[in-house]
This record gives sequence, C-alpha cells and structure tokens, in this order.
Amino acid sequence: MLGASGMSAQIAAHSVNANVPAALFELATKDADSNASVRRAIENLSKIEPAPLPAAANAVCIEAANYLIVIVVVGT
Repeated sequence: MLGASGMSAQIAAHSVNANVPAALFELATKDADSNASVRRAIENLSKIEPAPLPAAANAVCIEAANYLIVIVVVGT
C-alpha cells in the first residue's frame, strides 16, 4: 500500500487477515527511524473500532517501508 494513511493501513490489515503479505510505504521521515510514520500508522490500528486486525499480534505481518523520490533531469 502506498501512503501510510489510516485507510491504507486498514487495507494492509485486511490483506494480512486474508493471509496476503502487506507492505505499507510512506515517505521517509527525518527521525532516527525513517519508518516512524509507518510504524505509528500500524500501531494506531489497535485504536480503531471495530478493529481491522482481530489479532493485534498480526500487526507484525505488515512490513513498514519507505520510498525515495528520485528526480532525474535529462539534458537535451
């Protein structure tokens, strides 16, 4: 899933519930942990009612990831 919004995190959770591996991507943060915002989104899944992850332990099945935007300038 691209973007660690609440909806993307919930979609990742439903994928995991169906035994489909999920990776949740967001832009890297400037924190020591470049996946901090993704980890927060995964942690927040436990606060949603009804819970998108019936077994909170399944949150470890969502891989936290980030992507780097690279701009390439091509000369003429």
